[in-house]
Amino acid sequence: MQASFHEIGDVLGAFFGHMHVEGFSGVQDGIELGFTYGAQMAKTGPWGFRVFTLRENEPRAYETVLYRCEGSALLGTARATEEERHDYRAGQSSFFDFFLRFFSLFSSLISAVIQMFR
Repeated sequence: MQASFHEIGDVLGAFFGHMHVEGFSGVQDGIELGFTYGAQMAKTGPWGFRVFTLRENEPRAYETVLYRCEGSALLGTARATEEERHDYRAGQSSFFDFFLRFFSLFSSLISAVIQMFR
C-alpha cells in the first residue's frame, strides 16, 4: 500500500485506529502514519479522537491534533484535553516498529494484487 501511496504521489498521511489507550504518529518515507485512541465513549477512558485541519490551497500544511478523553460520554462525565504532540521516533515503540514492518509487507502484497488486475 505504501508503494501505491508513492505511486499516486499526493498521499500526505494515513491514520488508523484504534490503539485503545494511546495515540501517536510518525513519518515513514515521507508519509505520516498514525494511530489514534479508540473512541469507545461509553467506557471511562482513556479514549480519544483526532481532528484534522486541511487547507485547500496548501494541502501539505495540514495539521492534526489528538484529543485524549477521560470519563464516560454515556454518564456525562467525559472531558477531552488536547494531547501534547509526541511524534514517533525509531526505536521508541516496538508496536509501531511492528506496524511499520506489517504495513510495508501489506503494501507490497496490495501492490502485487493491483498489478495483477491492471
